[in-house]
Amino acid sequence: TFFGVFVPCVFSIFSVILFLRLGYILGQAGLILSLTLFVVAYSIVALTILSISAISTNGIIKGGGAYYMIR
Repeated sequence: TFFGVFVPCVFSIFSVILFLRLGYILGQAGLILSLTLFVVAYSIVALTILSISAISTNGIIKGGGAYYMIR
């Protein structure tokens, strides 16, 4: 669960937030507000990833595959 779902999701989402928007956010908001925004964003992402991990590992999927998780 941890290395199969959690870690890949964390790496993909964190890298997008950090590397694509770091310069823009730092230039527009300043250092203190940028750090605050990243802490809030990472907290939301971490909670989302934990819920995805719980959905994908909770019980047996009888049929439907990925559609079962979306539904």
